[in-house]
Amino acid sequence: MGAFNNNRDYVLDIRLSQRSQNVVNNTSTIAVSLVMRNISYGSGYYSGGLVFPYSLTVNGSVVATGNKAYDFRNYKELELTSTTLTIKHNDDGTKTVYASGSFSAHASLGSATSSASLNLSAIPRKSTVSVPNSFVMGNPLPVSLGRAHSRFNHRVVLTIRPGTGTDIISVSNVATNTVLQMNDAQIESLCRRVPNDTKITVYVWVETLDGSKSLGSTSTAVIANVPGNVVPSIQNVTAEPIEVNPNYPLHWEAIYAGFTLMTLKAGPTSGKFGSVVKKIDITATDFSSKENLFTKSGDKTVTALVTDSRGRTATVSSKLKVSEFEFPKMNISFVRCDKDGTVNQFGKYGRPVGKISGKGRHYIYLIYKERGTTQWQSLNTDKEGVRTPIGSLINIVAEGAELHFLDRMTNVNMPGQQEYLFLPELSVTKSYDMRLVVASFYNPFTPLTKPMVVESEQVVTTTKVALDVGVDNIGVGGIFTPGRGSLDVKGQIYQNDGIKVASEKDSINIIRGNGNGQNENWNAVANTNYGFTLLRIISDSKTGLFFKNPNNRSIYITKDARVEFATTHVFTKSTATGYGILQIALLRNGTESIVTRSVQGIDSSGYTAQSCSAIVDCKAGDVLYMQCQFATAGAILTYHSTGLTVKEL
Repeated sequence: MGAFNNNRDYVLDIRLSQRSQNVVNNTSTIAVSLVMRNISYGSGYYSGGLVFPYSLTVNGSVVATGNKAYDFRNYKELELTSTTLTIKHNDDGTKTVYASGSFSAHASLGSATSSASLNLSAIPRKSTVSVPNSFVMGNPLPVSLGRAHSRFNHRVVLTIRPGTGTDIISVSNVATNTVLQMNDAQIESLCRRVPNDTKITVYVWVETLDGSKSLGSTSTAVIANVPGNVVPSIQNVTAEPIEVNPNYPLHWEAIYAGFTLMTLKAGPTSGKFGSVVKKIDITATDFSSKENLFTKSGDKTVTALVTDSRGRTATVSSKLKVSEFEFPKMNISFVRCDKDGTVNQFGKYGRPVGKISGKGRHYIYLIYKERGTTQWQSLNTDKEGVRTPIGSLINIVAEGAELHFLDRMTNVNMPGQQEYLFLPELSVTKSYDMRLVVASFYNPFTPLTKPMVVESEQVVTTTKVALDVGVDNIGVGGIFTPGRGSLDVKGQIYQNDGIKVASEKDSINIIRGNGNGQNENWNAVANTNYGFTLLRIISDSKTGLFFKNPNNRSIYITKDARVEFATTHVFTKSTATGYGILQIALLRNGTESIVTRSVQGIDSSGYTAQSCSAIVDCKAGDVLYMQCQFATAGAILTYHSTGLTVKEL
């Protein structure tokens, strides 16, 4: 609206309005007029029959010109001109109309100009697009299109990024709806772009077309998820025995709980569609990964879990049976025999007789030594002299199966290897210790290591004769063995109507020691019924003597026995009064206990005696010993006497 320059009660207006639209042609019809108005309440001006010029311009084009008379005595408003126009919209369907006009009146009013604009309603051009926020590669992806006119169609493209040449699927001549679905090759190609992730952002790009003319495009982001079956692969999982010692090759028919060293293995493995394997976890029922052993017998499951760079996993399992291991059992004796294996007490050879039972696969070998020596010999040694169990490899696989050593070398279980269980030529005047060892194949160290072996050991004596009389010696029950004094008896001696003459092997070994640097004299051991007596110990110990070590002044019980133990100390005192402690102690299974104890005052008048005694029921492996301490300066031990009597329980 613009006022006239000589009278502002009069104004010039431009009026614009939208009438209709043509979607196909992308046009709108508008009405435009140029109007002069009197906005005052006074009398009106008039032109007196004269006409004056006007002009109307729309979007830069003059659409109307002419001359017009006016008489505002009869009205307030005068339309100078009006017209209807068709306006072309922009390609995107938008448009703004700009109009301007002018009127030059009588000098009493002057002239005026005016301008106006109108935003036309946008005409739809590109279609609306509706797609899900995400989808799984290979599954249908529906695309819904809302077009502005039925003559419009579309090109629909699934792409990694629009305009970069990374299109995956392209579909043309789509009217309103379509479904995009990737094939296997497209899935693999897209997955390889994300080897470390399970999703990727892609775009649905839609171009709206009117024939061949593009009306615009729309791009919508969508999450494409890697299919759930795109996982790593693992072919198998196994449990295999560990070969600890290459000298003993692994021949095995079964896995034994607690014995068979195993390693768990899985593979081969691979990622899928670009991923790589990051981790393999292998577990097994009742399997100790620290010890590499199955701890229990029974049916077991071994499972491998493989994880790839996408975090996807796959598993594979296998079944195996773990058996309960049973140590073989022996009932073996050793005999002298002839060279062909025939048992002969005068034979110059030796071998085992009896049977071994159990189950599993084991080594069996035989070693021997001359009685009284310490060096064991095998039937074969390597060049370094190391004993090797080259004896026979035997199968004891069925529970209750037995391996027999017959009177002759005819054992079919070990064809051609019987000589390994046969001792070389032996002297008939010597006795030999023979040891047969059955070693488990499933030993985690070597078959020579206890407790994975069972052994049988006994003495093969000299050739048996009733009496062997020489110039200076006599052998009773066998040929005299040199170095055994004047009388060599091959058996137990009895006296006084059947009373057994005991030996140092019957019940007790004396473990003698020289603790604390003492000088000691031990008197002889005298035989008693089923035992012996330690008569006397004499010592010139100094102040503070304290026998504490059980290996000093002790007895070691080798079979269950009743022991009567008595000990006495006699000492002198030359200075102030003090005291001494004397006690008998028992060590059983590593735990020490006091059987009896005496605390004796010491005066300076002369000899003072202190005694302890006890009767103890001992178990094999017990240690009995005395302890004494003189706690005052100047005490001198004059003599120490310990007596004991042992009777078998």
